[in-house]
Amino acid sequence: IDNAKASSCEKKFLRQRLVESVAEQIAGGHHETSILTLCQELMHEVAAIAGKHVGVSRLRGLLRAHGFDTLSRRISDLARGRRMAAHPDVAIVLDVAQALKGLPCGAVLGEPTVELDSSDAMESDGEICFC
Repeated sequence: IDNAKASSCEKKFLRQRLVESVAEQIAGGHHETSILTLCQELMHEVAAIAGKHVGVSRLRGLLRAHGFDTLSRRISDLARGRRMAAHPDVAIVLDVAQALKGLPCGAVLGEPTVELDSSDAMESDGEICFC
């Protein structure tokens, strides 16, 4: 992990996931199949049937061409989830916090149902004011 070309936040996330995974295995815990494993199993099965590697785009195109539109969308969702799991946007929390802190007081408006966990936010009648 240390030698990976990734940000320090991504490396921290990867280390945490590794520790959690190993701890769960040591404890004998049973967990659901991860999206990464599921995607890998799908592509392995497709390759075994096709006799060669088939990319997600080609697989989806083949399925759509034969009327399996819903199945094609499910594969697309799986691939998107795999990308998100493999490459999480670990900087989003800091980026949003910095963006909100840069706004002038009272500049943020939201729906009445918006909930924030911040002592700097006040909510009334649907308006969220950062001061």
